[in-house]
Amino acid sequence: MISTIILAVLILISALNDINTVQDMECEDKIKYSFHETISKIDKRMVISIAENSNYIKSSSKSFNGIFYTYNVDENCLISLEEINISYIINDNSKQPLNMLTVILNPELKIKDVKEEPILYNTNSYWGGYELKANTQVTKPITETKVTFTIPTVSKPNSNQYGNDYACRVDITRQCLLSMWTGLSDADGYNLVEIMQGTILGNVTCTSNNCITTYRGTLQFFRANDNSSVAIYCTNSFNSGNSVRIWVYKAGNNATHTFYTIDIYNQTTRRACAIVYATQKSYTYADFVGEIPAYINIDNRAILPKFTTTNIQGWIYYDNLYSSIYVSYMNGWYIKDYIQVNGFRNVDISNIKSDGTFTIKYITSKGT
Repeated sequence: MISTIILAVLILISALNDINTVQDMECEDKIKYSFHETISKIDKRMVISIAENSNYIKSSSKSFNGIFYTYNVDENCLISLEEINISYIINDNSKQPLNMLTVILNPELKIKDVKEEPILYNTNSYWGGYELKANTQVTKPITETKVTFTIPTVSKPNSNQYGNDYACRVDITRQCLLSMWTGLSDADGYNLVEIMQGTILGNVTCTSNNCITTYRGTLQFFRANDNSSVAIYCTNSFNSGNSVRIWVYKAGNNATHTFYTIDIYNQTTRRACAIVYATQKSYTYADFVGEIPAYINIDNRAILPKFTTTNIQGWIYYDNLYSSIYVSYMNGWYIKDYIQVNGFRNVDISNIKSDGTFTIKYITSKGT
């Protein structure tokens, strides 16, 4: 009798989880439709003209980096546009990316604010790979990838973990970066030509006296050998403990291009940022990367910050089927990729559960 009750409870829980999954997907479909219907009414040329004619971007060394949007989500899964953001890269004298400048318009197309900040990393970054790499080479395109997780807390590694007290010291060009992202690409690793990715970037910057921690949502369409492929920084806030969902999905196509949306939704604040890119490629790889430290160049190396253990859940849409990455993992499409640096493995990754969840755990920053 007890076993029958337990079985009935388990069946009920499973049914409720299925209902919640369906409800979530229905809500997500509403968000997608509402977002694209809203931005289709925006005159992109006029938006760019307003930014170009302002007094904020008169620098001759600027280059256009895209238009992205900040929006809110109500209880009915409908969006309301909050900001239209025009992004520019400000280059240094040698024409290398230096700062990111964003002109922020309200829905009435009035300039609301302008932000200029240093670029944390760009396409010249040399990424170390401490990651769960979920990659798949299949016969049909993958048209969507999605990941949800709670943003981990990042902090400066302890002296005995790193080996000295210079970790995250920006005054000696040793920043700490943790990147958690999903994306769609045309190939694996060094062979890829294009990748569209959404990222939560945790950044720890220290001086000899104190440390400052920031969390940023970033959107990037990376093309190999294209120095203009600099990540765009979302204007809405993210903090450790926030629940986030990162989407990369096919939004439509015309005779020559396919359009993809990169969307980072802060489920805690119900605010999101998103951008639409056009490509002529199809994507057959879906990447779920736990974290990767990077450095800007050989003289400005990043170190892996310490971070709290995080649960991650991933899905893909392939061959008209939406499923957790567990299904693809069991089919042999996915591998766990631990890349050792100087003999150290820096993270531990759990097995993937049937609902597509896995856990990533910090071990050490040694070797980075």
